[in-house]
Amino acid sequence: HDTGLPAWRLELEVTESIFVRDGGLAVQVLDRLRKLGIKLSLDDFGTGYSSLGYLSNIRFDTIKVDRSFVTGAAKGKAECVAIIRAVVAMADALDIATTAEGVENETELAMIQQFGCDKIQGYYFGRPMVFLDACELFQKAAVSRGVA
Repeated sequence: HDTGLPAWRLELEVTESIFVRDGGLAVQVLDRLRKLGIKLSLDDFGTGYSSLGYLSNIRFDTIKVDRSFVTGAAKGKAECVAIIRAVVAMADALDIATTAEGVENETELAMIQQFGCDKIQGYYFGRPMVFLDACELFQKAAVSRGVA
């Protein structure tokens, strides 16, 4: 609120571990955040104890496919390929976006695009950066488009 950022522009990544300590409280807090208009992303999906149960308790905007499945699929592990395809199909049926984490090269990018993930992130696109470097990057992009 203090920053002036519209709530719908904020997406919080939640790992499945928050449900382990006090699942009821976590669901209440996440529900309140959604009512404010904040988006929720379930991070590292499929690596926890009962991932599917979380989807029936709280509405998420995005499911993030864990990097371990991306790397496994890139190495030809049939189980990882099947898991990614299943997550994408389930998310589509629930009208939830998917993000594949950990894409590091063109081969992985092409593979993930073929699976139908909505969003893709990883070192292939860029490394994490501090706030000022990110601001500079966006400023350069605006100048190159003639917007600044």
